[in-house]
Amino acid sequence: QKLLDERVQAIDRLKEEIHSLECSNQALDESMAKRDAEISVLKSENKKLQSTLDICLTNEEEYKFICEKNAVEGVELKAELQGVKIKLSESEKLVMDLNHKLAQLQ
Repeated sequence: QKLLDERVQAIDRLKEEIHSLECSNQALDESMAKRDAEISVLKSENKKLQSTLDICLTNEEEYKFICEKNAVEGVELKAELQGVKIKLSESEKLVMDLNHKLAQLQ
């Protein structure tokens, strides 16, 4: 009888251990499902951030292009302005010469 009682107790302990392991397994499964959901959210956020980064990089390239274009146009405008200043100076000299000649004729 004593041996039978010991075996029954051993079986009960094993049943309790199995139940404990099953509970642990269920908790781990729930934890994994939660982590999988978190990973899914992070992947979605990562895609959004990557899209935003791509837009920023495109905008940066456009900005650089516009800056370069403006720099070239600025140089061209400075050259054009210098030409206008030269012509203005020549016109002023011509006006002065004409005024001088006019003064001589009067």
